[in-house]
Amino acid sequence: MEKISQRVYEYYEEINQGIKRYIPEKKSILDVGGGFGALAEEFKKKNNMVCNIDSSEIAIQESKKRNIESYVADITNYALLPKEILGKKFDMIVFADILEHVYDPLSVLKIYTALLENNGKVIISVPNVATWTVRLKLLFGSFTYTDTGTLDRTHIRFLTKKTLRKMVEIAGYKIEKFDITPNFVRPLVPLIKKLIKKNDGLGHNPRALIDSPAYNIYLKYFYPTERLIAKIWPPLFAFQFILILKKKTDGK
Repeated sequence: MEKISQRVYEYYEEINQGIKRYIPEKKSILDVGGGFGALAEEFKKKNNMVCNIDSSEIAIQESKKRNIESYVADITNYALLPKEILGKKFDMIVFADILEHVYDPLSVLKIYTALLENNGKVIISVPNVATWTVRLKLLFGSFTYTDTGTLDRTHIRFLTKKTLRKMVEIAGYKIEKFDITPNFVRPLVPLIKKLIKKNDGLGHNPRALIDSPAYNIYLKYFYPTERLIAKIWPPLFAFQFILILKKKTDGK
């Protein structure tokens, strides 16, 4: 749990399904801002060597319990990254819903190229601020921050499809793949979490959402269709943008 505005906010883990689609096998992966290690755990299931760095000591403690190599670090300060990280090169670097939490995401993307193998890839996921739910709120003059979602109160930077593409290109990357996660069922997640909290008689369980039968039925039978519909008009219907990147060579 983390404290927000003098309130206690119960954290419920979610696996980024957009990134999960592109998990490789038997690679070295750096998960930047990987939090409690839920996504890193998915990487390990495919025999990847995973390292997680995050600024939260509590999150890193939980990540270590999953047997993931984990370090407390200010991800925006390259010079102060753990020596165990600076001495490595990675096949893949993951920025899963972390760039929107830093003041200068462009600079963060640039500095980590030094840790990427020549043929390595970068995967990023960021929320789409131009999604239909935010547009609807703006239509009625509302831009209210929330505990989770696109307008999460800890988000500092907001990106659209167009500004995201421009940012990664300036940072020196070539876009290999563009994908999304949908935003039709997603607006109901805060309500679902409240119901989970209300019915959790054994105390707070961070895995209550992802371990629930209803959630897994949704992922298996409804999520694929929802994603296909959202891809008809990503700037409006996407919840997150997922980009697979490679370093540019010779300016190309």
